[in-house]
Amino acid sequence: MSDKEMIKIIELLEPKIKKVLLQTNIHNRDDLEQDLLELIIKKIRSNEIEDVPGFFDFINQTKIEGNKPQNT
Repeated sequence: MSDKEMIKIIELLEPKIKKVLLQTNIHNRDDLEQDLLELIIKKIRSNEIEDVPGFFDFINQTKIEGNKPQNT
């Protein structure tokens, strides 16, 4: 993934990040924002984001796992 693509993803997430940051103490917001951005960048660079199933794959996987017997 290019740097331009990564910046675009961060720009798309920025409104949600800002909204969530309003729930925390004003003195901790800058640090928390930096930590969140760092985590987002690490996840993007690790390519784990490509392993995320699509919506219908997730639903099918949930149905399959729901049919497994419970170990109690």
